[in-house]
Amino acid sequence: MAVQGCASVCSSLPMLGSAKALSFPSFNYLESFGMTDKKDPKKSPNQTGGPVVKTGPTAGQNRSRNQDGAWRKKRSDAETPKKSGCFLTSAACMHRGLPDDCHELNTLRNFRDTYLAQFSDGRALIAHYYEVAPAIAAKATQSDLDYVWQVIGLCIRQISEGQRAEACGTYSQMVRHLADKHAVVNG
Repeated sequence: MAVQGCASVCSSLPMLGSAKALSFPSFNYLESFGMTDKKDPKKSPNQTGGPVVKTGPTAGQNRSRNQDGAWRKKRSDAETPKKSGCFLTSAACMHRGLPDDCHELNTLRNFRDTYLAQFSDGRALIAHYYEVAPAIAAKATQSDLDYVWQVIGLCIRQISEGQRAEACGTYSQMVRHLADKHAVVNG
């Protein structure tokens, strides 16, 4: 899918008033899937009361556990939406040792979900990002992640100052730069 240049897409999005301090609910990814219980070597899987597989050849049985003792998540059984799609931001935040519910990720997810997703051009930009970002994230170097982190900081500032189109353009330019650098083309 061809997406028009980020400047024209971002500039076509309306400005929605000044940014206010936003509060985000805390979200623990592991707890949402019941993956916080550690393995008790004295109990069999059937005695743990853990999640039950709903589909496939092991339907009706307890899920297995990862090496760290947490319940294994099966994508087909997930009752919540799968990964949020912040591939590059998530990778940069993980590189910095930040949790999945950090201020930066929450701010950019909120921007995507409450601002960009309202407009057809914004939805096209999001779709384009989902096509190229996984491949970029897979090829990203430490230097790339440091660059992404710098861009995240700039975007957060622009969003907080109500410069939404600028934040969109800044992030889009970063994605385009990294896609070119790593020879990632539209899926």
